[in-house]
Amino acid sequence: MGTSRFTGATTVDEVIGTDAMLNRVLSAHGIDTCCGGGLTLAEVAEAQGIELSQILNALNTPGAPSAAAAQSPPALQAAAP
Repeated sequence: MGTSRFTGATTVDEVIGTDAMLNRVLSAHGIDTCCGGGLTLAEVAEAQGIELSQILNALNTPGAPSAAAAQSPPALQAAAP
């Protein structure tokens, strides 16, 4: 697939609607996925003071949710009795 899925005109809600796991990618960039869902990626990039290309590259990279999950801290596990 040679085209990007997401553009600056894509809304946060559209991203989450495509793949809920992409919430991790957005959150890693400080993007509010709860109250800012109607905003476009270009609008949230400007509001966060980050380059739109950073967000688009992260979202359009194959395996983006998996890559974001790999950067999350590991879950705590209870010690075996």
